[in-house]
Amino acid sequence: MLPAMRSALTIGLAALVVAAAAPAQAEDWPASVQGLKVVVPPARGKAAWGSTRISKAVQKHMKDALGELVSPTAFAKAQKKLKLKGKARYSDANLAKAGQAAGAQWVLDLEITKQKWLYTATARLINTETGQEQMNFRSQYYKPTKESADRGFRIAKRTVEKLDTLTREGPLPVIGPIASGQRPSNDPRPLPPPGDIGPEDVGEPPPPEDPLAQRLDGALPPDDGPPPPVEPPPPPPPSEPVASVGTEAPWADSDDTEILRFGITAGAGVLHTYDVPAANGLSYTLKPMTLVQADLEVIVPKVPVTAILRGAFRPLRYDVAPGNGADVAQPSGLFVDANLMVGYHLPLAGHGRRAYRLIPLMGARLGLNQQGRDAGDLLLNSTLIAVQGGLLARLPFNDVLEVNLGAEGGYIVSYSESPATTGSKGTGFTVAGDLGARIWVSDMIAVAIDNRFTYEQVGFGGTPTRRLTATDQGNVEDASLSTKDLRSSIGIAFRF
Repeated sequence: MLPAMRSALTIGLAALVVAAAAPAQAEDWPASVQGLKVVVPPARGKAAWGSTRISKAVQKHMKDALGELVSPTAFAKAQKKLKLKGKARYSDANLAKAGQAAGAQWVLDLEITKQKWLYTATARLINTETGQEQMNFRSQYYKPTKESADRGFRIAKRTVEKLDTLTREGPLPVIGPIASGQRPSNDPRPLPPPGDIGPEDVGEPPPPEDPLAQRLDGALPPDDGPPPPVEPPPPPPPSEPVASVGTEAPWADSDDTEILRFGITAGAGVLHTYDVPAANGLSYTLKPMTLVQADLEVIVPKVPVTAILRGAFRPLRYDVAPGNGADVAQPSGLFVDANLMVGYHLPLAGHGRRAYRLIPLMGARLGLNQQGRDAGDLLLNSTLIAVQGGLLARLPFNDVLEVNLGAEGGYIVSYSESPATTGSKGTGFTVAGDLGARIWVSDMIAVAIDNRFTYEQVGFGGTPTRRLTATDQGNVEDASLSTKDLRSSIGIAFRF
């Protein structure tokens, strides 16, 4: 009984401590900030950097302190109504304009940046009446999953302390148009100047020799009280002009758009058929064969133009029964397929690497089918040249999964054969479809999955010079040739 009583007593004491701590924490916020109008838009930066967790933590604790926050949705609608685009949205003047239109006295602008292993959350408090920055606080961390929520609490605590100071040092910002004689610059109680939060708010960086040994998880820097009275700040400069619609590309405010992509995959040519309908002995289906392919994409910086080079290589050994009694001892061969396409990025939604894009493409394709010497004139070497166009849809559903859908079609301007021919003047058409995915395990590295189906049809004139069965002799004129090809592969991709 004694151990059970001891456990019950311990649980009871823990419950009392938790119950007593909850109201104490709720009373930590100063009463002076109750009812202030502050909007906290979502933090800029990747979700993998902790932007979502920090945003939610700041909004939660700020709401506990102030009682209510101005809706970030109302702030976003105000930005849209003011036609603010690109980087201009984040200037002090335009943040103030949108904040005032949404009914806020201050905008708490959050941005997450990354330098190697170190993440920095920067919080700027913008006065919506004057457009001045009245707080600039930074908090750093190394593990976004574990530390970002705590940094959000620190940012909220520092902001509430600053708001408490501002309510005691000067009049509150007025929401809506007011007369110039009512502005704080004419009040005998001056506002603190911008940038009054010094380097002590950031903390010491880790030593270079062991950057992960030192953690930025100490207590918040002490508050030394309000700054001494100073001369009133000069009037704010004229507001920046509002950016006009369409003057800046939607990805221009992002610093993470790649300029180079490279991938290499391995798999199999799952299906390859060769069919000459008028000839009984010239059609066959190949078994799956080894496949190695690579792709390279170069995107011109600041210009949404791209060049894509793709290549596939498949060595194979034929196992064909030609039907004419010929003894062909599994001749060897290889397939080479190369595409060079030039395209233009058309963003549909989002920014940077999170932008949904359509990419129209134009270019050329080269297909080679080379046979070993032991194939004779039964299996022919062939060279295909086609001009084609296409459309690629790049769909990054989140920071991890990206799906690529593509379609191509074109005209076969030349199809030549050796050492014999199925006919002369080989021309026709080709169509292809792509389905692929990139699973990004980091900012630069992904698992690549690619699938491609191609259909070709070529028409010839005249009589074949290649070996035919006795049945086909004299019956094959103006032959046509069709091929179907399906390949699938998996590998690794990079972006820079």
